[in-house]
Amino acid sequence: MPEGTTLERTQGVTRALAEYLRTVPEVRDFTTFVGTPSPMDFNGLIRHYYLRDGSNQAEIRVTLAGKRHRAEQSHEIFLRIRDDLEAIAHRYRTPIKLAEVPPGPPVVSTLTAEIYGALATPYPRLQRAARRLAARLEREPFVVDVDTSVEAAQRKLVFVTDKEKAALSGIATEDVARTVALAAEGATAGYLQTPTEANPLPIALRLTIERRSAAGSRAGPGSPICAGPAACAMRRSRSCSLASLVTSSTWSRTRASITRTCGAWHTSTPG
Repeated sequence: MPEGTTLERTQGVTRALAEYLRTVPEVRDFTTFVGTPSPMDFNGLIRHYYLRDGSNQAEIRVTLAGKRHRAEQSHEIFLRIRDDLEAIAHRYRTPIKLAEVPPGPPVVSTLTAEIYGALATPYPRLQRAARRLAARLEREPFVVDVDTSVEAAQRKLVFVTDKEKAALSGIATEDVARTVALAAEGATAGYLQTPTEANPLPIALRLTIERRSAAGSRAGPGSPICAGPAACAMRRSRSCSLASLVTSSTWSRTRASITRTCGAWHTSTPG
């Protein structure tokens, strides 16, 4: 899904696809991985499945019934359910890739097109070229699952601290930044030891999803900023509303950290 998609929305789309798989008679079981990569195998190593750790990425691994318990081969089942899965993905405006475990050595994609420009070529021009090539490939017969590495445009929220007002309140800019980070990303307050868990469970402290998802909630009234543990220990700490110290603005940007754009697509091989 586009970069910036929440984990909850990705989970919703994944669940819709999984509910359809429940209705396929040849499907014995399946496992979904949302926001985390699936267990590593040779196919996943070559196709970089271990990099699927973003909130906008998910994977469903499907296990079919044994050959003696189904009339069709895996590739025939794959072709039969493809249109239904693509229709569900289209309803959510989500691109999906359908891949079978290959009988031979795996590859990243059956076909890969790489786009290069001169050293002075701006990245947005490479993005436009990749989208144009992808649109052309989508019209090519027997070409499916067209995708590019172009990242979706991101909306950045910038918080600006009124340093003069913060200084008059005895609050450092670092305290403001720490409070905003605590509200948005959270912090680990400790670990919970339970006999049923193999690893200690982290105790995360952060705002509810409704408050941290809204642009203005992080700078809303009632969010206190403490002047730090040292000042608190000396009973000289002061607190004030975060909204009185911070203003926010938004602007759209497209990540330009990638120096080249690749358009990739693949077809499946019989299982």
